[in-house]
Amino acid sequence: MIWEEKPTNAAGVPPVKGKPVHDGLATGQRNREAPANSHIITPEERWHMIAVAAYYRAEQRGFMGGNPAEDWVAAEEEIDTLLSDNKQ
Repeated sequence: MIWEEKPTNAAGVPPVKGKPVHDGLATGQRNREAPANSHIITPEERWHMIAVAAYYRAEQRGFMGGNPAEDWVAAEEEIDTLLSDNKQ
């Protein structure tokens, strides 16, 4: 009897005939169902956005006059509006 070697892959497993199974990792097609803007904003991220917006408001007037609390409230409204528009 002649010993015949069967082809195997790198792991030593014989190939399976039929349609190959792909998980999409190599082609970048995994989780395409989720929208691009599906990132959930954490409270810390929201706070940081408000702080930056309030800073820019004060910077626009040269840090002269104004009220930091009013800048904060206006920035809060602006950021919350932007975030709620992104959800729709």
